[in-house]
Formats: sequence, structure tokens, C-alpha cells
Amino acid sequence: MEEEGNGNRIVSITTFNDQFDAHNLGIFSPKKDQCDVCCSFKTKNITEEEYTNHLHKKEEPRAEKKEDKDNDDVSTVVLTMDMQAVLLALSLKASALYYKTKLKVHNFTIFDINTAEGHCFLWDESEGGVTADEFATAICEFINKIKLDMPTIKKIIFSDGCTFQNRNAVMANALLLTAVQTGVTIQQN
Repeated sequence: MEEEGNGNRIVSITTFNDQFDAHNLGIFSPKKDQCDVCCSFKTKNITEEEYTNHLHKKEEPRAEKKEDKDNDDVSTVVLTMDMQAVLLALSLKASALYYKTKLKVHNFTIFDINTAEGHCFLWDESEGGVTADEFATAICEFINKIKLDMPTIKKIIFSDGCTFQNRNAVMANALLLTAVQTGVTIQQN
């Protein structure tokens, strides 16, 4: 061990790890979202056959995404998107204000795999909710802004199974309208 000028001791990584373990410390790992089917299998509410079928269906889009990601075609834009968990703004400790000032903030992210650029659409509950309208607006605005000067461009969108983000008529109609207006092909996975 060495002494620093400010009186702190510098220890080796081995000493640090020993103390870390001795105090029963750990590094926080964020929880990964799990779907209803995976949770149902863990609690033995569905059969192993249903779960295996679910895993197979889950691997198909991943393989498609990898194939699209590895594609070198510059006229294809591959986008992934997801909604971050609800954030609470204005964290105050005064008990009288605690529940009056909690403001839900939503962060919807779109990542362009080709350029490795991420884009955030941030709004609070006073500006909108988490319905298909908000997601359709964000996605269509984003598509309208990228590479409109290339009329033959194909945009491929990957999203999770959230109904508001992809499995609804509002989103399908908004993407169809955007495709017609911009003359591009949009494929949603």
C-alpha cells in the first residue's frame, strides 16, 4: 500500500476485491424486461412446449435484425426503438410536496443501426400519454426527417411487442400514410 499526499491509502485490486466481498457488496444490475409468456413459464402456468414455441418465435426476428444489420445496402435504414421505463421528475424530500410534484416523464428512443445514432423523444404527462398516437407521431416525424432525398430508400423498423408501439391500426395507418407521402418503403418487424 502507498500513501497519497492527502492521507488516503492506495490499495491493490486484490485488497479492494477482498474488502468488497467481505462487506457483502455488489454492483447493481438493472432488471431486464420479461414478457408475460416467460414469466408464466417460470411460474409453471404454461407448458414447456408453449415456451419452446415462444422462444423459437423470439429468435426469428433477432435473426432478421442481424441479417438487416449486416446488410451493406446504403439505401436501407434499419431502426430499433423502445420506450424507457417511466421517469419521475422533481425528486423532492419535503413530505408535503412529495406526492404533489411527481411528474411522469416518458422517453421513447429510436436508434439508427447504420449510423449508430440514437434519438430521444421526451415528453411529460401534461403533453401527452403513452398511446399509439404519441408513438406514431414520433416514428413518422423521425422517418420524415431522415434521408428524404433518396426516393428508393427502404426503412426497416424493429420494436418489441408493445401494443401501443406497433400492434395497432393507428400505427399501421400512420406508417402507410408516411410511406405514400414520402415514396419510401417501410417494413415494420
